[in-house]
Amino acid sequence: YFILLPIRAVICWIAVGWLLTSIAVFACLPAQFKYRALLEKWCTLFFYRILSRALSASITIEQKQNQAKSGICVANHTSPIDVAILSVDNCFALVGQKHAGFLGSFQTLLSLSQSSHIWFERTEANDRMKVSQRLKAHVNHPKNNPILIFPEGTCINNSGVFMFKKGSFEVGGTIYPVAIKYDPVRSE
Repeated sequence: YFILLPIRAVICWIAVGWLLTSIAVFACLPAQFKYRALLEKWCTLFFYRILSRALSASITIEQKQNQAKSGICVANHTSPIDVAILSVDNCFALVGQKHAGFLGSFQTLLSLSQSSHIWFERTEANDRMKVSQRLKAHVNHPKNNPILIFPEGTCINNSGVFMFKKGSFEVGGTIYPVAIKYDPVRSE
């Protein structure tokens, strides 16, 4: 713990610093810049790969030919690091609840990128309709990154699969199911 934990913490902060710097640079670039989307995708993938290394993740991706290019990616939510694990190999537009504190600041930072992330408040009734409209608009644009949704609405900690909420399936577009499984020996 005295050797590996500090090294992992430093690697994690290097990854966060990389993301902060790259998104700040991309926010300054004009939207019409020809290579902005490509550079942003590369930097985002690089961030998640560094972050997963800091967490000592050993990731196996099966059936790469079925990887989402657009549409909706639906996954079971087993851990708070699911987004980082899934984003090692593909960039996603994220859908999730707005948070406060560090995570809220991170969501605000992610919103500066070209991937149109969708954040909502569970307590506001109008947000459901707005989220649904934004999801439909996002799915109908073929150049957008696939949307990553955890339709269970909660993190289940690898104990099973809860009933999915139906909202993500009513949007339309191609749905790509994703199953996440953690090795219980390494993840406990």
